[in-house]
Amino acid sequence: MSPSFEAEYNAPVRKGAAAVLWLLAGCMPAPGPHGGSQGSAGAAPVSILVKTVLGLVALMALFWVAAHPKTRRLQARLGVRQGITAGFAFVGLGLVASHPAVGILTGKVLYDLVPLIHFALGWLGLIIGFQFDVRVLDRLPRGTAFQIALYTLAPFVSVGIVGAVLMLLYGRPWTDATFVRDALVLATAGAIFASGTGDRPQPRDRLGVGESDDRNRLGQLDEIAAIAGLAVLGSFFRPRWVGFQWALPGSVWLMITLGVGVFAGLLAFALLSGGRRGAQFVALVVGSVALVSGVAGYLMLPPIVICFIAGAMLVNMPGDHRRRLWSVLTRFERPLYYLFLTLAGALWDVTDWRGWLLVPAFMLSRAAGYFFADRLAPDPDGIAAELRPRWFAAPMSIVSIAIVISAQTIYRGPAVPWIVTAVLGSAILVELIRPARATR
Repeated sequence: MSPSFEAEYNAPVRKGAAAVLWLLAGCMPAPGPHGGSQGSAGAAPVSILVKTVLGLVALMALFWVAAHPKTRRLQARLGVRQGITAGFAFVGLGLVASHPAVGILTGKVLYDLVPLIHFALGWLGLIIGFQFDVRVLDRLPRGTAFQIALYTLAPFVSVGIVGAVLMLLYGRPWTDATFVRDALVLATAGAIFASGTGDRPQPRDRLGVGESDDRNRLGQLDEIAAIAGLAVLGSFFRPRWVGFQWALPGSVWLMITLGVGVFAGLLAFALLSGGRRGAQFVALVVGSVALVSGVAGYLMLPPIVICFIAGAMLVNMPGDHRRRLWSVLTRFERPLYYLFLTLAGALWDVTDWRGWLLVPAFMLSRAAGYFFADRLAPDPDGIAAELRPRWFAAPMSIVSIAIVISAQTIYRGPAVPWIVTAVLGSAILVELIRPARATR
């Protein structure tokens, strides 16, 4: 990357933290017309608002410091290569911030911050979609498609069956439509493995720079399969608690999902390919993701799916916007990961024992799925040996956590907190017991 390019985009992107802080401020509840504790009914006292805003600003400062290149180099020397591993401290920070004695991320504040959760989900979806370069797929070795299908379907089936059995033992009626939905959410989260790299490789062929390898491409396609599953879930299992319901079949909702994603991609392409540079380009990227994720949240569709479609369109369209867009996306990626994991920790109900019983079942069934995939995979000493996730230590992807948090913001039900505990708890335990973490 040329020095002029770095000078043009790195400074505006570093200043882009202010844009996210403005998003935080916009999500905060405003005080009542009289202010203070004597305000209107339901209005928060000014002291609580000040404490919450200052706490959130301090959290954002921590996110940016943790994402600084010097901090990441220190993490690499300590053997922490995965962004998700480094972010687990922020899960604990979210748990502390949500405690009543602290009162920064209370239930009402989290409700008001749902648009910010949608924004973080949308940003992640845009990054995943931006790596879906159809020309790169042609370079995959022969038989990779079958490998992806096998190593995705096997843990999907094993986790789904074991999760469904445990939820039946918990007293969930199998005739309830939400029972099938919850089992599918858990299975989808368990079917994804992380590539093992600390950062996402920059797409090489279409951008002309960056690097990629077979394992990273396999991990990206594995995430794409999960995004497709989430799109089906969001279309055929609509939330029942929202105030409005459009009486549309699931196939129509799926077409709406695709249509909104395509429209978002065309709109973003029109905005980003106009030759704007520097801070204007950064502002357009942030604004585009905020708009698209907001529309998805209003329609109760997964923002990660809508933005994935937009990102896939942007990377496969001609123009000089791709290199600039990738620079902005990756600069914001780590801080948004930490923000996302902090909010996940704040939403995490660690007091329900049923979720903790799901943790070992989730880990063992996921490992069993990869174990059987190893046995069924052809050519075990060739492509499978190079690309497959090791069944005993397959790392969790940030997309797995994104799926359950997305489900928690869309769906309601007794099993949703259990699923969040199963995925978050398993992700932490896998990173603690996984050998050779720094070399994966």
